[in-house]
Amino acid sequence: MGKRKAFIVSPANEKIASTRVARVSELICRVLATLLARESRDPILSGIVVTEARVSRDFSVAHVYVRHLQPEEISRQEALDALERAKGWLRRGLALQIAKGDRGLRNVPQIVFHWDEAIERIHRIEELFAEIASEHHLSEGPKGAELSARASLEGNL
Repeated sequence: MGKRKAFIVSPANEKIASTRVARVSELICRVLATLLARESRDPILSGIVVTEARVSRDFSVAHVYVRHLQPEEISRQEALDALERAKGWLRRGLALQIAKGDRGLRNVPQIVFHWDEAIERIHRIEELFAEIASEHHLSEGPKGAELSARASLEGNL
């Protein structure tokens, strides 16, 4: 048996490693999304959307961020529980896809599911901006708001 070559950390190797992590993350995201949308028989799972996957640098863990298409009908906990029950099936499907195209991974990463809260954060930020705008509008008074609106319009022309 030949010895394994040591992986020396250098700027070039660092870039290759980060590119590979990004490629594997994208592959996991794509494969899991396809499995959930096309091959799942569970109505809860078929409504789940994979928004992002982040693989650890050693490829041992994949953090997968998900949302449900109908969050008003399916609770966050119901969706995450359904994913936990299907985790073995999803890992097997992922293993088959990784084995299909020689991706160079020896093991399939453990999958950890997280609820993607990005949309809620965006809505909260929009609410804060609206509050600030209304406070600013009130503090200026109607005449001040009209003048600042006119000035911004003239500045754009």
